[in-house]
Amino acid sequence: MSVAAFVIVLAVLIVMIVKGVDVWLALLAASILMTVAMDPLKLPLTFTATVGDEMTWFLVAMSTLIALLAESYRRANLTDELGRGLSKALRSSKLGMIAVSAVMGLLPVAGGALMSAPVVGALGNAAGFTSVNSAVANVWFRHTLILIYPISDIIVLASSLSGVPLEDILVRQVLVAAMLTVLGYVVILRGAVKLEHLKPGLQRKTLIASAAPLLTALGAALTVRYTVNPLLMPLGVAVGVLTIGLMRGVKAIIASFKSWRVYSIALASFTAMSLKYSLELSGASRALVSVLPKDVNALLIVSVLPFIVGFLAGSVTVALTIGMSLALGVGSVNPFTVNVAYIASFLGYLASPAHLCLVYTAEYFEVPLFKLYRKLVPLVVTSLALSVMILVVVEPLI
Repeated sequence: MSVAAFVIVLAVLIVMIVKGVDVWLALLAASILMTVAMDPLKLPLTFTATVGDEMTWFLVAMSTLIALLAESYRRANLTDELGRGLSKALRSSKLGMIAVSAVMGLLPVAGGALMSAPVVGALGNAAGFTSVNSAVANVWFRHTLILIYPISDIIVLASSLSGVPLEDILVRQVLVAAMLTVLGYVVILRGAVKLEHLKPGLQRKTLIASAAPLLTALGAALTVRYTVNPLLMPLGVAVGVLTIGLMRGVKAIIASFKSWRVYSIALASFTAMSLKYSLELSGASRALVSVLPKDVNALLIVSVLPFIVGFLAGSVTVALTIGMSLALGVGSVNPFTVNVAYIASFLGYLASPAHLCLVYTAEYFEVPLFKLYRKLVPLVVTSLALSVMILVVVEPLI
């Protein structure tokens, strides 16, 4: 019964996400359905466990302020200044395409891929790239640096759901992020016509100013984490938001408070923790693992299944929530299994046809999705295999 309930609830969750239902609402429905299917009397216990966990409120506060920072950046027109400033500073089309996509990817706003697309497209044209290569570059490099960004909502979510310290995820993913960047460069940016450096014209003050709130948020959050209390990291992100207010006035921040996306992300964080406790208290994730053939390696479970969920749902939040539960079901949550589930969830989400960055990019560059997938799918599958290999080799050394 528990396995059947898990499969049915997972199917309902994925269908809701694909149909456009808000992630928080889909997660809440899945949490309630799972508990009712297993033991309705545990509904109050699931709720109290979620509300009583300090990590729930840390995750809600952190994700809300990250969303507020990203939304304020966009409304203050700082994202465009940052992207164009970076491309001029590097004076190289290839490096500009990588840096603009990666840095602007740190600001996960709705339609964020469309912010970097014009700059990446212009640099790609100058380098002689096809529209397909430019489109894949816009999607791929947008998701490299954020993998190891300490105040990214996805890495904070993985840490909060699993209980594994942020540092234990970061230190293992650095090599993975480096591999993704190098592999992407070789596969996507290889074969461009030789270019002269881009003409200078950088206004250093503009670049520094546009990057200031982002750097301030990161510096303040890490300072608070290591000198005061890790649970107070949201205060550091708030400093970044206030920096935007001091630079551009409070209108952008006030407008951001009116954005439903900010509150949707906060609710998704809460309901992700609720689903985590629902799966944990019901024993569904452990039951699923127990019915698999005994010779199925735990590594296969925490890599393949989260990847599939991420691909089908097109939501990294859903994939991570399920992935962390599967890691728990394997028998113990440890940095290795959590990191494998983390990168598997992330790569599955990256390649999903429901991933808005991919859809928006394809529309902007007027490239059919199947043409993008010809280059993207081999890249993602190779990256997953190499990521797992890196984590296996690195684990004994840490």
